[in-house]
Amino acid sequence: MIKTHTPPGLLLAVALSFLAVLAIALSFMPARSLPKASPASAVEHHFITLKASALPSGQLAFEMISHKIKSPDGQERDVTSRYAKGPTIPGPTLVMKEGDTAEVTLEHGVADSSQPVSIHVHGVHYKIDSDGTMKV
Repeated sequence: MIKTHTPPGLLLAVALSFLAVLAIALSFMPARSLPKASPASAVEHHFITLKASALPSGQLAFEMISHKIKSPDGQERDVTSRYAKGPTIPGPTLVMKEGDTAEVTLEHGVADSSQPVSIHVHGVHYKIDSDGTMKV
């Protein structure tokens, strides 16, 4: 068996080089847009319940408790099973079509803590005071 030792600085340099090459390659790829609601597709309403909890390591994680989608004709489907069971880091990724609406409930499930919890989203335009950071 041959053992080698790679200095941590070299690993970081290789990782950064890879990311730079990836960024350059992606810059030449055509832009791909998110799914948009077409006139033929109906706007749906998402009812989502997430729960914040602490892992044994002390890290804050989020768990999908429920995700139901209601169509304009009143039909409701439960898509909760699409998500991982239990809390995850990062939390669940929520994907919706442009024009869809969402009602998100965040439950505080951190045992023995009175500290507030919040969520932070990407790809949504909102005021900075709704950002989900605790220091605003």
